[in-house]
Amino acid sequence: MKKEINVTQYQEGIFDICEFLVVDLIQFLKEEGRYKFKMIDYMKSVTNSFLEAHKLQTEEDINIYGRVLYVLNRSIEKEYKRLRIKRLSPADSLICIILKLINTSETLEGGENRFNGEQQKIKEIFQRFHDNIRNKAKNDHLWKIENTIREAVEISKWGTLSLDELNIYGIEHPAENKTQELIGEKDTWTEKVEGKEVNF
Repeated sequence: MKKEINVTQYQEGIFDICEFLVVDLIQFLKEEGRYKFKMIDYMKSVTNSFLEAHKLQTEEDINIYGRVLYVLNRSIEKEYKRLRIKRLSPADSLICIILKLINTSETLEGGENRFNGEQQKIKEIFQRFHDNIRNKAKNDHLWKIENTIREAVEISKWGTLSLDELNIYGIEHPAENKTQELIGEKDTWTEKVEGKEVNF
């Protein structure tokens, strides 16, 4: 039997990818001195939306999302590097990519994304972040990401492997060993950075 990933699974997989990116975004915001005041509140709202989505996800879902990540991860990494060349900060580069992923997902026809309500909350916050970026490179169309998604959805592309990591942080800090994990019932978001745990 031919293995395929349908439109809904791609939409939900893209939402899951955004969660990976948000973990790295928070680390970049801290390094750039921007993780304070209202930013903390915004990001807590974002993480809470992802935690709500976890309640509906099964092991089979997570396997499929990992295959969506396999299809898209290189395009995301390449576009991230290109935005950095255009002098967007690491955090602003991820903000642009996350918003692009959400916007592209919304335009896919025929899907029934279960997490659309939470995604809309996240989109509203990231649109606000995007509006506040001064560098005009924020308006880059990021065609590679969009084209990869559309081409994959058209043929219901099945990722060869199910990945469980997208480490954009490692592009900026290749010598550091950084892993992310969700603890317990996924109600605490935990990062391990250089042996230190940070809960938020």
